[in-house]
Amino acid sequence: MNTEPLSVAVRAIAETRQLLESLLISSESFRYKEARVALVSLNRKARELAKLQSRLENGQKRRGVQPANVCFVDFKNSAPKGSHAR
Repeated sequence: MNTEPLSVAVRAIAETRQLLESLLISSESFRYKEARVALVSLNRKARELAKLQSRLENGQKRRGVQPANVCFVDFKNSAPKGSHAR
């Protein structure tokens, strides 16, 4: 398994995109059982990514180095520009 942060991020984004597409297609087609399975998978992916983020951040803190091209973004606590966080 490649643990380089950029490769991990790209792979995670691709997997998450597939889950979202599956969820949308299933819900639009009224296939609610499949939509529920996709939603459960998406929730698992979110937990997996949180653990991975923590592991990568802790590894970088131990080494005392953060590559210039790596920046961690906390999506749970950030709202897109122009939106109103609740």
